[in-house]
Amino acid sequence: DTHFTIRPGTPSTVGVGDDKHGWAVDGQHAAKWHAGFHEWPEFWPSHSQEEVAKHGIERGLSRIVVVGCAVDLDEGVMRFASDGTWEKTPAFEEVRLKPDAKLFPAVSLKGQAKFR
Repeated sequence: DTHFTIRPGTPSTVGVGDDKHGWAVDGQHAAKWHAGFHEWPEFWPSHSQEEVAKHGIERGLSRIVVVGCAVDLDEGVMRFASDGTWEKTPAFEEVRLKPDAKLFPAVSLKGQAKFR
């Protein structure tokens, strides 16, 4: 997008996948985004609202989850894996980029994470 401006530290309500130029998944809320919100059948184990209230813990994943992402630009699909198991149906189909476009990974999270 030629109108994109980098603004580190600027609060925003627009995230990855909110427009047509991004794709995102959220296994904690069984949601995915590309030009807006869509339901996603994948779910990562999370603390329930009751656990949060009863034990005074933060809302988040209840165990470590290893997440993978694969993009096949020839086929136009984007898939995600949870703990090494790839989803049967791609999270996104018809992923098409202009020949000169670039694709950048982005992660948004709260809590601990490891990247490899």
